[in-house]
Amino acid sequence: NIKGKATGNVKLVGNSASPDLIGKAVIKEGAFKILYTQCTYKFDEASINFQKGAIDFGTIILEDTLGRNHKARFSGVMYHNFFKDMAFQMNFSSDSILLLNTTLKDNRQFYGKAIGKISRAFLRGPDTDMRMYFSATPTDSSHIILPASVSRESGNADFIVWRQYGREMKESALSRPGTNITLDMDLQANPLAQIDVILDDITGDMVKANGRGNINIKVGTKESMSMAGNFEIDRGQYSFNFQTYWKYFFALTDGNITWNGDPYNAKININAQYVAKDVNLSSLTTLTGNSIKEKSDVYIIATLTNTLKNPDISFKLDLPENNEYRNDPIVKANFDKYKQDKSEMNKQVASLLLFNTFIGTEQSFVSGSNTTSFIAGTAGQVIFNFVANSLKSLLRKLLKDPNIDPYITLGNSTLNIQNNSLKDIQAAAKIGINYYILNGRIVLKLGSNVDYSSNNTLFKNNSNFLFNQDLSIEYLINRQGKLRLVMFNRGNYDLDRGRYARTGLGISYTREFDLFKELFYDERKKNKKAIEKASGAQ
Repeated sequence: NIKGKATGNVKLVGNSASPDLIGKAVIKEGAFKILYTQCTYKFDEASINFQKGAIDFGTIILEDTLGRNHKARFSGVMYHNFFKDMAFQMNFSSDSILLLNTTLKDNRQFYGKAIGKISRAFLRGPDTDMRMYFSATPTDSSHIILPASVSRESGNADFIVWRQYGREMKESALSRPGTNITLDMDLQANPLAQIDVILDDITGDMVKANGRGNINIKVGTKESMSMAGNFEIDRGQYSFNFQTYWKYFFALTDGNITWNGDPYNAKININAQYVAKDVNLSSLTTLTGNSIKEKSDVYIIATLTNTLKNPDISFKLDLPENNEYRNDPIVKANFDKYKQDKSEMNKQVASLLLFNTFIGTEQSFVSGSNTTSFIAGTAGQVIFNFVANSLKSLLRKLLKDPNIDPYITLGNSTLNIQNNSLKDIQAAAKIGINYYILNGRIVLKLGSNVDYSSNNTLFKNNSNFLFNQDLSIEYLINRQGKLRLVMFNRGNYDLDRGRYARTGLGISYTREFDLFKELFYDERKKNKKAIEKASGAQ
């Protein structure tokens, strides 16, 4: 979107095979947009000199579109052979200007709005190997979002249909053949910048943090994005907004995020605290064997570790310092017991978050036992697993048939974040039963695909939920169940077509492997070698 009004005299001289542009032009009311950052800059006037083999832009004072008198100083020369074999030598500096103005559709690796000081920036080199560098520090409220690398599904999709709208632009339309640019950014983070890290886009688990640190980002036309550096958290919150009905906010107490290459393999060590108000402590007993009759606030302390791609969450419980039972040996023993059993701790945390109460070891929030163990990487997954396992336990008790196995799974999800807040959630789930026939050789699945949106206008029926039938029959071709014949009828919903159904027949093959090479490795040979090795050892 380069535009402006030009006046001046420019001559085309030399031979027709390699002419030169010579002269001078004055550009007024000019503007241009940088696609990678989605920032538009304006300038009142610029004097451009066309020289033999070069275009000298002189010095141009730029403004962003925020209207806050943000200005930048740009100068440089572009060398060219009649706009072929171009090379650049350009510089850029500013005390405060808009540097980033992107959304998720512009960049799935990171996006947001950033205003900062450019202490040093340049573009160097030929168009086949351009190098762009800048060093920036936030000077105004800035907000950067790092989305989850993948959608974390709790279930497997048997068949997926992708509908394509429009035409994908060809790579040749996006850049000239042979062009290459590498972008190198040194960012000095300070509390003016908020960094949001989406840990799970299904449950809405997100770390919102303000802090300090030095972060280097490298990305290029032919180079994948890499990050290096450390971010120390000063303040913030760990939040999740599960289906918009359960909203919980843990206050960050301390922590850091360390990048050393792959952005999603960043090491995290974050501590956060949630206060459950006026919890009934009657299920906890003292040395005398009496129940504690009073109520108290309970601190749920969450620790997030491992990586952004695969976070691990652990909890511990505590009482306020002024609580008389804080140092009670039996209370401490209960808390330690929960801490040693991660599944039990997760169940207690889920009960405290959902119902503000402790739950008995063999008790469920619905009638019947809930002894199913589960693990989770985020607080949102703790909530979902607790609810799903409890509902499964209730259904099993009501159905009283070992051949019936209920299932509840989450599918894909989309978050819409605007102005630092979650505006809309769209998600999908499956609920139903598996009925096993002929000793499990035939599996009948009967249930529903559930589409959810916090914006009920999407379904055109003023409802947040849309239920579609989900019926399939699977025949296990081999007894291990890796190879299956599947007949299915799926209900779907499309914004254009409305509700519709898909019916089909397919073959599915499932295989688990830890390393990619194992996908092509014959398990029988592997087992045979293991047996031979064991026999040799004997």
